[in-house]
Amino acid sequence: MTLFTDICLCTCLVCIATSANAEREIDLNSVVQAGEINTTTDTRNLSVAVERRIAYVIGNNDYEYVSDLKNAENDARLFAAYLATEGYSVSEHYDLTKLGFEQVLRKIARETDENTHVLIYFAGHGVQIGESNYLIPTDSALRNASEVSLQAISLNNIMEVAKSRSRTLVVFLDSCRDNPFAGRAFSNTLSGNEVVAETGFNAQQAPINTFLAFSTSPGLLAEDGLGENSPFTEA
Repeated sequence: MTLFTDICLCTCLVCIATSANAEREIDLNSVVQAGEINTTTDTRNLSVAVERRIAYVIGNNDYEYVSDLKNAENDARLFAAYLATEGYSVSEHYDLTKLGFEQVLRKIARETDENTHVLIYFAGHGVQIGESNYLIPTDSALRNASEVSLQAISLNNIMEVAKSRSRTLVVFLDSCRDNPFAGRAFSNTLSGNEVVAETGFNAQQAPINTFLAFSTSPGLLAEDGLGENSPFTEA
């Protein structure tokens, strides 16, 4: 069976988002160095088969300032092995710091073009802060709102970097297994406003020609599983 057949059979997959627009949060030129980005006009010819299928698999288990996870690395290794049997060139990354995440984003921008289908898989801590979704690097402490953009990785930015050059994009997020910042209000010392870390991910729009899959419904926790893998990745 193909990857997308398996997706249809996975009962854990409860949220798919597609949209023609995604909110820009940072200047992507600071991350993408492989060429000019054009996200306003899409001229990719989807009738022609892609020449390459590349997967970037990330598993974060060991965190410095929040609780560790039991199965994230196991899940990433299991999914990476499966993708290799489906014809993907797989790039595996484990226990990424903030700098490590940025290096992977640069790698994606450098290695992909309009003849590339890209798949990104992440297992690890993820959280909704305010109305935005973030993946948590292993060295994030997040003491106040001003540190969010500096220490966490915006899901919007990941998709924009990956989609800016690739033909099509698939993103799997086996995340939000618990909320390491549950109920914490992050005060912004400049504005005086607060943003709250909510459980689970917020409903998320995705760029055009992108398939985005969450392991749980918005605002809910995903199961870590009783064995070596989560139910979502195992399915």
